[in-house]
Parts: sequence; structure tokens; C-alpha cells
Amino acid sequence: MTTPLRCDINAEAGWFLGMDVNLTIVVYAAGTTQEQIDAGTAVKADITGQALSWMLKRSVDDPDSKAAIAAKTTAGGGISLTDPTNGECKVTIPAADTDTLLPGTYVHELKRTTSGFEMVYGQDTVELRRGVHRV
Repeated sequence: MTTPLRCDINAEAGWFLGMDVNLTIVVYAAGTTQEQIDAGTAVKADITGQALSWMLKRSVDDPDSKAAIAAKTTAGGGISLTDPTNGECKVTIPAADTDTLLPGTYVHELKRTTSGFEMVYGQDTVELRRGVHRV
């Protein structure tokens, strides 16, 4: 069993509404602590061939059908395994996905959806900001 790690995207990260974003997410081996990641001693998981899903919601309690950004997946598009033997994937979020959202705090999650092996790899908050330029 894996304990979901923090993957906070705070205001300092600079994610603005209406902005193209590529999130690079690294999955670590079971039992990894945030301290090990920070120290550079954590072992990265091999995610080769895994089915993954990423989603953004206003609240963790919202149903999936009410997601602020519908699921991005390895099967349906939006997630690519960029260096799977080193646990790395990329979630691509086009600007249009956030054009209609309001600024504020959201929650996001990366989950393994491989049948029989489902687990949350990481979950935390996202701070979406509004920029000066708007269409």
C-alpha cells in the first residue's frame, strides 16, 4: 500500500487561469516519505504500462461528474509516461480547460487506475490565479 504524497501547487508555482500547463509528476516507491524526497534519497517507482488518471476538483467531495477539469488519462489522452522506469509522467492541461474556472483553491489527484491495482499516488491543493490579461 502506498501513502499518497503531497503534491501541492501553490500560488508561488504561478498557475494562472487560461494558461497552458504541463505538470511533471514523479511517482515514488511504496513507503517513501516527503523527507526522503526532499533529501534526494527516495526511490522512484517503475510505472511502465500503468493506467493513470489525473483530475482537478473544487472540493474532494465533489462527484467526478462535477470535476473542474475532467479526467486526463493515459488511455484517453492528457497523460504521457515520459520516463516510466523513473516514475515520471506528464499531465498536459490546455488553457481552454481553465478558461471558465474562477480563481481559488482546488484539489488535484493522480491515481493509478490499472484494474486490480487502483491506488492514489498523490493528492493536494492547487491555487489557480487570475492574470491581468483576459480575452
